[in-house]
Amino acid sequence: MDKFVKNPVKIIQLSWKPGVKKLAKTNTYVFVGDVDSDVKTAIRDIADDKNIARASRILQREYGTKWRQSLGFPLYEKYKI
Repeated sequence: MDKFVKNPVKIIQLSWKPGVKKLAKTNTYVFVGDVDSDVKTAIRDIADDKNIARASRILQREYGTKWRQSLGFPLYEKYKI
């Protein structure tokens, strides 16, 4: 069984912002392993800010109620997911 499926690996890319003298998150890469195509589509939809409600249901089914933390997504307050 692919260990990444239930425990995705997250890599957060930081860059130095000299004007404010701090690190800022520029990208997040998530390795989910071998998952179904509907899960991949749901992850892309959340990242692209579309089909949020449907994607949320799919990701909750796959990763549980804490799917946002598992995948490294912030809590999208405006969508109430």
